Amino acid sequence: MSSLAKDQFYIGKVFGYLLALLIFAVTVTALVLIHDLILLMWYLTGQPLTGQILSISLTFFLAVISWAKLSGESARKYFH
Repeated sequence: MSSLAKDQFYIGKVFGYLLALLIFAVTVTALVLIHDLILLMWYLTGQPLTGQILSISLTFFLAVISWAKLSGESARKYFH
């Protein structure tokens, strides 16, 4: 494989990694917003909110933990 082909392959992997992080961020943001909307609907109908607050909290912490793992060096080694 020539040097130019190796460089193009490397750049493709970096863009793939960045695209995966972007898609993940958009998906998790949408998921948290959907749960917020469900919480609002439950609040407006007068139903107990404990389960929905727990659901939003768990979704948020899952997003934070996943983002920390995906943006760490251990995940980057698969793309370089």
